[in-house]
Amino acid sequence: MITQHERDILAKKIFECAFYFGKTDISRDQISKTIDLFESFFGKSLHEYLNAFDAYILDSKNKFYPTPAQLRPYLTQELDDDTKAVEVASRVVAAVSNFGSHRGIEAKTYIGDLGWEAVRRFGGWNFICSNLGENISMTTFQAQIREVSKAVIKTAKVGSYDAPIGLPGAEAKVLSLINIKSLNEPESK
Repeated sequence: MITQHERDILAKKIFECAFYFGKTDISRDQISKTIDLFESFFGKSLHEYLNAFDAYILDSKNKFYPTPAQLRPYLTQELDDDTKAVEVASRVVAAVSNFGSHRGIEAKTYIGDLGWEAVRRFGGWNFICSNLGENISMTTFQAQIREVSKAVIKTAKVGSYDAPIGLPGAEAKVLSLINIKSLNEPESK
């Protein structure tokens, strides 16, 4: 749900889009109803709505002001996992110099939940800020954050997010039998 301030920003963007396509007779009421429709059908953030209108305007095949159905593909596009991971890695590295260890809350907002989970798995924000460039190679770290982000995305998709990973099938059974046997044997002195 977007706030009233965000609705005002979106209304301005809708008016600009209408004007761009020569639709000069659009009323405030029509704009308000358009926003209501978007909210009920899509439930996206202000940023996503603004990006969708910009993408629609920049798409050379579009010649007229969009209906919600025509705008839908621009609102439902999703980045692939690799692109998300690259974006996360670049945001984490940028946040270290932009915010530092003393502005972790702002860094978390900038990085986002996926990136913050990768940060947590690397020892936390303060650890990264203290060691990046000193004990942690910048390029290696960026690659590792990218790979951890991909793993978090994949485990979340299959429902095993943040769960311990066991060995698959037969290997796990054999290993568990070996471990049980060694637990039952008396310790040697």
